[in-house]
Amino acid sequence: MPDSAASYFLKYAYPCAYVLCDQGRLSEKDHERLQQAAIEKQDVPFEDLERFFPAAFRRLREVAKKRGLHPYSYEAIRAYFREEHNRYIDAGDGTYAAAPYEFREFCKVKELPVLEKKTIDGKLFLKVGKNPDRWVQAPFFKDVETGVVVAVHHALAVDLVE
Repeated sequence: MPDSAASYFLKYAYPCAYVLCDQGRLSEKDHERLQQAAIEKQDVPFEDLERFFPAAFRRLREVAKKRGLHPYSYEAIRAYFREEHNRYIDAGDGTYAAAPYEFREFCKVKELPVLEKKTIDGKLFLKVGKNPDRWVQAPFFKDVETGVVVAVHHALAVDLVE
């Protein structure tokens, strides 16, 4: 089943939710709700997503306007996360201005090849990229073949790259 636009947004945005929890901008209850919705591909109303991820939606609206797209469209969301997200980080937009370099790099969406995979306690983990020690969790996949390229956000593989 393909992702709806809302579940596609959440799949990419959810990895940031723990940061919002740490900052006191997201409750643990909402964090758990978002986690379940992301993994189970449940739609969360865009109004709620905007409330939880205001900075992402500000940027998404800018990208959508520049491209003549509706900000709630799959195309706009994909363009934001896969093409523009890292540019906002590199530009020091919002809280990224004061964030350490390592954190900014961790926040970027990166397209990395799957080198190895393993399952631990029923959870799929992927070794990705050139760094031999970079393992990420893959909660949105039942299985992934080695050699394919995945989009990684924080410590999660969130999407297949075509």
